Amino acid sequence: MKSTIERRQSKIPHLSYSQALQELDARQEHRIQPGLARIQRHLEALGNPQKRFPAVHVAGTNGKGSVCAMLSSILHRAGFCTGLFTSPHLCGVRERIQIGASPIGEEDFARHLAAACAAEKRTQTPLTYFELTASIAFQYFAERGVDLAIIETGMGGRFDATNVLEKPLACLLTSLGLDHTDFLGHSLTHIAKEKAGILKSSSPAWTLEVRPSIRRVLETAARAVGATLKTVPPRYFKVLAVHWEKGRQQIQAPSGESYSLSLLGPHQAQNAGLAYCAIQHLRSTGWNIPEGALRRGFSEISWPCRFQVLYPHPAGDRPLILDIAHNPQAIEHLCRTLRISPWANLPKQILAGFLKDKDVAAMLKILFRLPRLKRCIFTSPQSPRALKASALLEMARGLLGGPGPNSVLSRHSPTVVGSHRPGSPILLETASHPEEALSK
Repeated sequence: MKSTIERRQSKIPHLSYSQALQELDARQEHRIQPGLARIQRHLEALGNPQKRFPAVHVAGTNGKGSVCAMLSSILHRAGFCTGLFTSPHLCGVRERIQIGASPIGEEDFARHLAAACAAEKRTQTPLTYFELTASIAFQYFAERGVDLAIIETGMGGRFDATNVLEKPLACLLTSLGLDHTDFLGHSLTHIAKEKAGILKSSSPAWTLEVRPSIRRVLETAARAVGATLKTVPPRYFKVLAVHWEKGRQQIQAPSGESYSLSLLGPHQAQNAGLAYCAIQHLRSTGWNIPEGALRRGFSEISWPCRFQVLYPHPAGDRPLILDIAHNPQAIEHLCRTLRISPWANLPKQILAGFLKDKDVAAMLKILFRLPRLKRCIFTSPQSPRALKASALLEMARGLLGGPGPNSVLSRHSPTVVGSHRPGSPILLETASHPEEALSK
């Protein structure tokens, strides 16, 4: 028997997957307009699919995707049909929408996008790229009858398209930093106020933030809506051991139970603490989540490019570390983890590309402080918002000492150096095929 959503979609013109991608990609340049009125009107036209499943709502600047992936991994292994909505994606847009670690299929993706586009026309409310993907996720999870969904906000909270969830099982706030400042504000307190917009009176909340100024903003927002907000201390989970080559760390909960977490870095131990608190809350309200599911969920999580170690390097005996850090706070986490790793004092090469609306100069300054950094290869991501590799090169030259015809610069002197030598010089270059440059 067809579901309500399938019957509603039966009269909608068919879209192939390639057509769906073209339709979605055309929204890349749509200007973001803060507010929930459009997405609410849109979802109402679709029968409010977001009201047909329980959810955990997660916001923050860094770590929210990791927390979502941990929760999904644990709940899936506890036997629950678990939806997961995250952003952005690494390789393909279907990664954003998953059930039980499996991305939405091409046919389902195209069908739900076609329904979303039809709802746009009926309501005359054009949506952005992110809003459309949220619509697809809500339709898909409702149609599949998930037991619950883990929903990550996009860049904000208060006006985020996911903030149509009325009564989340829990609201989680990860660490906050400066990102998307054009929309969220240019101070941490402004950003905290926006992120706190997901808090609801009926939903218990936890946060990783302990900085007094940010904490005060979050507490004020919680009181305003009658929410209960608790803090997860910085060392809630103790790190017992780190197995760097295996990409694992052994962490211990306050109860004394220890877990193998397949993500590296002290910040990931903190993220695990936040996920653990949410799981404990679900347990206390009747969700059957065995200890074995918790162990397997932490141990078997697949969340690529978060200090992901490929060892040995495909081109030699050095490790290749992949990370998607894209704001100063995340770059700090990356560099801090690298400094406590066995590879802290090895010569380093960096391959990097950035979007032009990020604080690229601040991130480069942090990266340039890494010990024994020898070479930086700059490239351009495949995005209309990408910063050109040539512009990135010029920015790096300016930060390291000034422009010059040669791309070898000293970190400690404005003089352009003529040859690459051990010590302070850093070789700067661009690459249209960075995988070849990195293998040299």
